[in-house]
Amino acid sequence: MVEHTRRNRTLFFSTHVLEVAERLCDRVAIINKGRIIACGTLDELRSGQTGETLESIFLELTEK
Repeated sequence: MVEHTRRNRTLFFSTHVLEVAERLCDRVAIINKGRIIACGTLDELRSGQTGETLESIFLELTEK
């Protein structure tokens, strides 16, 4: 996976382990009930949220 990203290739990675996504992904989309509710870099997702980790941001967005 990392080798593909080093070669400037797009890689779609789906996981429920948010710590892994936080470490590996440049951009993240959060899906809730089949709809994308947030998309961007981790810094962009942190903007406007109180959470620092992807998991806390996910919980904050999906509990609305």
